[in-house]
Amino acid sequence: MAVSKKSGQGNTERSAQAAARAASSAATPRAKLTAGRKPQKGVLINVRIDPVEKAMLEETFNQCGETLSGGIKRASYFVMQEIKAGRLVMTKAGLFPGR
Repeated sequence: MAVSKKSGQGNTERSAQAAARAASSAATPRAKLTAGRKPQKGVLINVRIDPVEKAMLEETFNQCGETLSGGIKRASYFVMQEIKAGRLVMTKAGLFPGR
């Protein structure tokens, strides 16, 4: 059976995309948090932010190609990782370099 160049390239491209998705999901903090447990429905949380600060956050995250919700979520995971690694300390006074 003959295989055309086009179909061969498509399979290779799909394989590369699947590998990239797998590597990306394995490298995310969420993969570590959810390892070994069943996926659950997301939980909605409310955070009050000044409208001017919200606009600044939206603009910043949009420049990175991210939504406000996605940017806040990624930033929260990053802060959590840094605190757990000891590179960041969080108190009521703010965020500070770790020991």
